[in-house]
Amino acid sequence: MKTISGANITDRIRNSIFCKGKTGSFILPMRTFTVLKSLFFFVLSWTVVCGQTPVAVSRPIVVIAHRGNHEQVPENSLESLQKAIEIGVDYVETDIRTTRDGHLVIMHDGTVNRTTTGTGKVAELTLSQWKQLRLKNSSPAVAPPTFEELLQAAQGKIKLYLDVKDANPESIRVLLQKYHMETSVVIYTEPEMVQAWRKVTPNISVMISAPDHLQTLAALEDFVRRYPVDMLDGSVLFYTREKVDWLHQHEIQVWPDIQNPGENPVQWKQAIDLGVNALQTDHPSSLIHYLKTIHAH
Repeated sequence: MKTISGANITDRIRNSIFCKGKTGSFILPMRTFTVLKSLFFFVLSWTVVCGQTPVAVSRPIVVIAHRGNHEQVPENSLESLQKAIEIGVDYVETDIRTTRDGHLVIMHDGTVNRTTTGTGKVAELTLSQWKQLRLKNSSPAVAPPTFEELLQAAQGKIKLYLDVKDANPESIRVLLQKYHMETSVVIYTEPEMVQAWRKVTPNISVMISAPDHLQTLAALEDFVRRYPVDMLDGSVLFYTREKVDWLHQHEIQVWPDIQNPGENPVQWKQAIDLGVNALQTDHPSSLIHYLKTIHAH
């Protein structure tokens, strides 16, 4: 009989899911859990497709991987970008911030505490300190990427949806021009920054979120007149077919967020029925599979 060391047992538990059923409890390996989760989405998507009248889609749906394809790897990492490329994602959504010494880096939160082994605010770290960080759950352990490293990995392979958290438009423009990526990105910004982006990057698509309180077409019309953009983001729950049709009539695409803890094919179908152009998801592989079954990707 082979003796299992305490370290090996700890390793197995760390890489497993504890499950509790009616007849007892058991430990499910993380790899098995991931496969079962993918199978669940596969079966559910076929249930939606086969159990209902197929939606009529007049255009392909753009798939946006929220912080990359990060179901099994760290979010906003080069690995999550590569995994998005491998499955045929159209855009990877990522977040840009600026270090204390003016370098552009990739991080959603204002601090590095949640996703790295370090602590502190992004804006208070130097690039040298940034490179000493290590992403949690990365194997091998790697630092979170800089914006330039992300562009190098994405160039010619995938488009980017740039959520500009804290960065100067000119600094971003310079790097996009360096890597010939001006036509391969969408800039997501605050409404008050639209004119600044239009001035610095007139040929790059700009997107903002529509505030939830814009319940009438008149209010929506006033908003987009004040902030002329190419796309609108925001929660999918904000949109109605009437709003989407009106936006399309005014040459504005609708790229809502669908990601949520209960994201599933039923929600995807409901969003597609509204006529949206794109969906931002935490499950890009499953969404692409679903879209292919209805000939929408």
